Amino acid sequence: MHVKWCGYRVLWPLMLVGMAGCGGEGSSGTSGTIVTMPFAPAPAPQPSPTPSPTPSPPQAGLNASIGLQQLADFPTLAWFYRNSVPGEANGTDPVQFGWDSALRASIMTLPGVPRSYLDVLATETGDDFSGSILQPAGGIVVYMLRPGIQNRVLALSSTSVGYFGWSPIGASARDRIQGVFGYGVPSTTADIPTSGVASFSLYGYAAARPAGVNSDPIFYQFLGSAEFDLSLRAVRGSFATGNLTGYPSRGSLAERFEFSQASFKSDGTFTGTLTVPGMTGAGEYEGSFTGPGAGELMLRWKAPYRDPATGRTDMIYGVLVGKKN
Repeated sequence: MHVKWCGYRVLWPLMLVGMAGCGGEGSSGTSGTIVTMPFAPAPAPQPSPTPSPTPSPPQAGLNASIGLQQLADFPTLAWFYRNSVPGEANGTDPVQFGWDSALRASIMTLPGVPRSYLDVLATETGDDFSGSILQPAGGIVVYMLRPGIQNRVLALSSTSVGYFGWSPIGASARDRIQGVFGYGVPSTTADIPTSGVASFSLYGYAAARPAGVNSDPIFYQFLGSAEFDLSLRAVRGSFATGNLTGYPSRGSLAERFEFSQASFKSDGTFTGTLTVPGMTGAGEYEGSFTGPGAGELMLRWKAPYRDPATGRTDMIYGVLVGKKN
């Protein structure tokens, strides 16, 4: 069976809420404190030992509302920096997001960090994001787009995007790990279109570290639109940093990142290149369609940009999610 998208060519405007930076700038960004799940000590031998009860995270009802619940482990796209490691962002070591039905909580695994659940404070939960709270040293902070029809940024049901930062208890800044991620439910093979055109509204985050090793990255929010033409095997559109009046923002860049060449596979994944007018060298992206009817998507990208503070050319690394208009 061949699936065809209806032909959309009108790109709808996207209403966005600004991002709170890891430095504690106020905003309704998605926050979860990643808390390592407790391990009960082995009980002393007894004739009839009583099984230990399954631990449950505080405020489980709120945990259940901030993340997707369809899969125990979601396909996850991510980039991250470890402060003590020089060079480009790490896109190889896995960042994993999931759902634990027994705990009724969103689960996240970061490199070097045990599988942990997100514990969200009641006062930090909003319709679009959860959180925007500074955690003490040793805490992990996760800002994440909340799925659901209530979301005014993108009303997604199968995909989400966020960013995170971590510093071990008592450790110096050089040991921190910070990055961006997206995760989602893959579209079924039967839902992957083979022809037709559809436009998507895009939202996401990116990180850059112009100061180099032993420094914190700078986070940016991005918005844009993309038109996927499966008949011509092409992607058109662009994205850039975007700020709305009345919402705090981490910053803006002069560059606009434009979709260029594209390649599609039958499993719903795609790759391509990005052009950045005014910059030497191209960027690249990879992603997949998510949700029923391939109605959503997530993609990971990297590209050259010019740091506004120094004027030097550097690389920026990001994740975008999209919803079909």
